[in-house]
Amino acid sequence: MSPDLVLRVFFTTLFILNLIGGVYLYRNNERFFGRDAGFHTDTRGAQEYNMLQVWATWLHIALLTGAFAIFL
Repeated sequence: MSPDLVLRVFFTTLFILNLIGGVYLYRNNERFFGRDAGFHTDTRGAQEYNMLQVWATWLHIALLTGAFAIFL
């Protein structure tokens, strides 16, 4: 197998796993970023900021793995 094909398969697999992880994050959004009764200083703004950081990181990973899978 050529090295280009191996890398393309590798990044395509990473891209698919990343999409599955994004669906998992979306479906469990409230569980991960919802209100915690035991943590009194957790405001809605802090929850939104944490969620934004996770989704921005996920989006960057999705774009990079997708780009490598397509253009490599």
